[in-house]
Amino acid sequence: MGLAVVAGLGVVGCGGTVPGVPVAGEVDVRGLDVGAYSVDPVDYLKVDSRGGEFGVELAVVRLAGAVPTGGEIEPWLRNELAGKAIRGSWDVDPLLRPIVERNGMMFGFGMAATGEPDTARVRVTVLQFPEAAAARSAAIEAEAAGFSSAPKANAPVTLDWYPDAKAHWRQDVPALDAALARGNYLIVVNATRPEPNLAALQELTKRAIAAQLPLLDQLPPLSVRDMRQQEFDPQGMLRRALHSGEDLAPNFDREAVFTARGFRHVAVEPELWRRLIVVGGIDAVARTSGGGLVARARNDKAAGAVLNELRGTGRQAAEAPPGVPDAFCVETGSATERFTCTVRSGRYVAQVASGQLQDAHQRAAAQFALLVNSGWT
Repeated sequence: MGLAVVAGLGVVGCGGTVPGVPVAGEVDVRGLDVGAYSVDPVDYLKVDSRGGEFGVELAVVRLAGAVPTGGEIEPWLRNELAGKAIRGSWDVDPLLRPIVERNGMMFGFGMAATGEPDTARVRVTVLQFPEAAAARSAAIEAEAAGFSSAPKANAPVTLDWYPDAKAHWRQDVPALDAALARGNYLIVVNATRPEPNLAALQELTKRAIAAQLPLLDQLPPLSVRDMRQQEFDPQGMLRRALHSGEDLAPNFDREAVFTARGFRHVAVEPELWRRLIVVGGIDAVARTSGGGLVARARNDKAAGAVLNELRGTGRQAAEAPPGVPDAFCVETGSATERFTCTVRSGRYVAQVASGQLQDAHQRAAAQFALLVNSGWT
């Protein structure tokens, strides 16, 4: 299955200042130049998030937080590749498409990681089905379809830790594919190595399954009704984030709140975020439509440590936004998002980006004001 997600930040803006009331211990944000950006927290109780397609978006975000990162499978799988949201059968490999359709797949998520250098690779895809019997049927059919795609080259194998797993390998590739049902979930693992070492492929596959199973055991499957009734932004992360677009509906790629693990799968710089999550005890990250992202650290001190870590990435410094305490900007080399600015308030650290420095400054000022105006934690 192909795994690719493109993440980015949008651009717009013009001149203006901030209305509001100064908060004790914070800078008076009323004099900041925020352009045309709103500094009023979004009321997500008024956002329609109950439609079926929105339920899928929220469900995929939830599942992403329960799929292991490469480092959780093996410490040397440090090169995290972009995760893949699976909203329907059109997002899976054509070989498996009729199988998941026949068994009623609801949604899924896939990750991939490699060693450094790229000597081995593992892919883990998790799909949820409406019932356990459908997941078991899909596991059997998926492995059989994979085997039948090259019957002369494939050979059946077993995984001693997991006798219920269906698996085969190809010596000429070399790769091992395995499928295992766990309740309503189907886990598909693909492991590859440069040398035809079956024992090493079996070990890597077992490690992937071992990392995945306990995470799924803590994630009750969703019914169709559950999917429609999921809360949108219950932690108030998105209401703290800058929005320059008007589409506030749930969307995995543009309007979502991830757990720390879930965000590792979609971060443009996953190794940097691995460090930030550890340094700051980050437990949630929001990314928004045309806005930026907001991360929640363990406490104020930890947020300061995250800010310092970001400041020390070695990128070329740009002029900081005037009047915003502790804020800084860097040049990224991107044509559309040349400038990235980082701000902090309390335990929250946020980033915005723009192709123009003045607009980046206005975004940063507006984002800081939003954090101050959001009030409750």
